[in-house]
Amino acid sequence: MSRAISRAGRGAAFMAVVAFCALAGGSEPSKVVEAGHPTWIHPSPQGQMLRSTVVLADGRAVSVGNSGAIVGIAPDGGMSVLKSPTTASLYSVAQLASGRLLAVGDQGTMLSSMDRGSSWVAQPSGSSRDLRGLRVEPDGGVTVVGRYGSIWRSTNDGATWTSVASPAPVAHPLFASRSRVDLNAIAGDEIDDYVVGSEGTILRSRDKGRTWTLEHQSAGDILMALLVRSAQSVCAFGTRHQSAVTLCSKRDGRWEEVPVEGDQPGSLEGVTWTSSGAIAAGFRGLFRSADLRVWHADPTSREVPMVGVTASGPTIFVTGRNGIVLNSGDAGRTWTRLASGATARLHHFIRLGGRFVALAAGEPPIW
Repeated sequence: MSRAISRAGRGAAFMAVVAFCALAGGSEPSKVVEAGHPTWIHPSPQGQMLRSTVVLADGRAVSVGNSGAIVGIAPDGGMSVLKSPTTASLYSVAQLASGRLLAVGDQGTMLSSMDRGSSWVAQPSGSSRDLRGLRVEPDGGVTVVGRYGSIWRSTNDGATWTSVASPAPVAHPLFASRSRVDLNAIAGDEIDDYVVGSEGTILRSRDKGRTWTLEHQSAGDILMALLVRSAQSVCAFGTRHQSAVTLCSKRDGRWEEVPVEGDQPGSLEGVTWTSSGAIAAGFRGLFRSADLRVWHADPTSREVPMVGVTASGPTIFVTGRNGIVLNSGDAGRTWTRLASGATARLHHFIRLGGRFVALAAGEPPIW
């Protein structure tokens, strides 16, 4: 099995995390944190933003990003730039049930690799629209979502694709045949799949992506990430007029907004669930919620711009602008600020073997 880390690109206003979204980039080196001491492991710039990463069972990882960039990452953190058959930006990569890797991106771009990312070929997707989110279903099916309400599904390991009727109903002001709703991220579990997008759109599928229903819309909201917390609840994250918005549902078809007490985060750019509750990386610091009913600002990081949060058991790393790295070994109860040595925007950590590798991106951000 592999695990995919992905963050959708922001349209006009906000970024992702995938829900469980990671985005990374490469105008600064990767870093390894061992015993709290980061060291450079690849000092050469890669030049392109990396938006999505899949970690393979053998400990290697593959990242994809802007201008068709594909980078291989070894278990020791060593990086290699791989040949790409496209210059279109890639937004999501995942490993299919057969072991084949699939990446999607702008203008309907779809790439596949049969050798764990060493070589890639382009394949037809059936779409010319920008593709943003990718999910491999428990039954082996694959669902891709993107601009103008696009939903595509494959039942034969990605060999062929069928357009799925999208219930995103808002008509485009210039093109009557298109929805103006962009679908930015997809996530799910063995029970349901969810998709989020612009205009506060939340779609739900109860049959592994075969059919979809509209559960929520709110004009002006741009939802970019999902957190499937448990069999009882799921939350969507995004922005509303420069402020953060969080919507949660008990899977009963109703979505309620989670308020923020005290300082506003500006935006929530990374969210994860830990043994002590949810932790979110916000533009104005860390925010915590024990039950996702209300967010509280963490006083230890107030006004510190955070971007990504990654948890593995009680160990949590939070990354941010200007090379900021915070580490907690007790599920977020106490924090230590690490000297990363980087000045770039650090987006997230991926775990390779016993190491955490932080991938960086230069300023200004790509959104």
